[in-house]
Amino acid sequence: METIDLIKYESLGDALTLSQNTSTYANAQAIRAEAIADNTKHIGDYNADYVYSVNNLVQWDSGIYICIQEADGIEPSNTSYWTLIYSFKELITNTNTEYLNAKEIADGSEYKGQWAQAAIGSPYLKYNTVVDDNAYYICLVTHHGVSTRPLDDATNWSKILSIKESIDKADLVSANSEYKGLHTSAIPYLRYNTVQYESALYIAIQDVITSIPITNTSYWVKTLDFKAIYDAVVLAEQNAVDAYNSIGDGISDGALKDVNNKIDEVDLLIANDIATAISDTNDARDLANTSANNLKSRGEWEIGQTYYKNNIVTSSSSTFICKFIDDLGHLAATINNPVDGANKDTYWDLVVDVTTSINTVNDLVDSLSGVFFISDIGVNSIKLTTSGEASIALSSIVVEGETIETAIITY
Repeated sequence: METIDLIKYESLGDALTLSQNTSTYANAQAIRAEAIADNTKHIGDYNADYVYSVNNLVQWDSGIYICIQEADGIEPSNTSYWTLIYSFKELITNTNTEYLNAKEIADGSEYKGQWAQAAIGSPYLKYNTVVDDNAYYICLVTHHGVSTRPLDDATNWSKILSIKESIDKADLVSANSEYKGLHTSAIPYLRYNTVQYESALYIAIQDVITSIPITNTSYWVKTLDFKAIYDAVVLAEQNAVDAYNSIGDGISDGALKDVNNKIDEVDLLIANDIATAISDTNDARDLANTSANNLKSRGEWEIGQTYYKNNIVTSSSSTFICKFIDDLGHLAATINNPVDGANKDTYWDLVVDVTTSINTVNDLVDSLSGVFFISDIGVNSIKLTTSGEASIALSSIVVEGETIETAIITY
């Protein structure tokens, strides 16, 4: 209970009056709270002959309404007396929409092979996938095949994977990875060219026209700073000299020799680190060039051909990339067939298996019952869920090494 300070008031009567007013207010609030609690209850279906109090709940026209002022014969559609707090009709509508969207994805997720102008009775469905000009496309709108191929039809198709573009990019890296000597703003440079400026190496991240300074980070990125390495060596030597000087003039010849030996050891360690760093950089560059040269399409896999790491082949409507590391490559034989060879996992990685992915989607959808909800539509996958807790990936495309242009599906 609150203690009343009588000093604040002129008399005991004033204090008693305040106390009585406080008690009266508290009682009124308690009565109000009790009334709210008593009235907040579900009365059932709306009845025009019933007088409803504030906070009464009724069900009317597929919804739950709460009374906001006393209503006698006034239907819940009158927003001055009622507020809708839950709509079963809206829930059912949303659920049906999500189910129909999920069914459309499942029905359309089928690989149709090489694109061709479809017959009038055989349209391409939304989410069908085809191949055209060495690239995969997904259908955006159900339509009959027209003369315009997916390569030139951004209205009906969207590119999801282009092996040709990946190979072209690798070829560009290989062709332009060249050291151009000392930098000068008087000549242009190509993307991936490397130059020296002062005591550092820079690489061009896009084609550079004349007059662009090396300090423009939209065009150049520093890759190795020899000055920073040299400064570290000088600092280490200076620290050793300072340590020697702090000892004083009384240092013995033997101690001085030990200090000099330590300085020589530091110099040798740093020199070795620099040499190792340069050697590792050269090795990495050589490996990158080799990988880029090998990253190319070899067409259909064939027994008797020699394949190298990063070679790309197709077999049984799927695309594979060679991962065997031997510089001499490997001779294609039944045992290393990328589809069903006993040693396929030693030699090949699967890049795209559209047919298997689509069959898996259809099997999953056929095996489930109930209402499906779309839990996520991403760049690389479309997911369904039945409970809001577990997601099922309908389709997924993963390409390692380079960023491939993809399509975001929305509706």
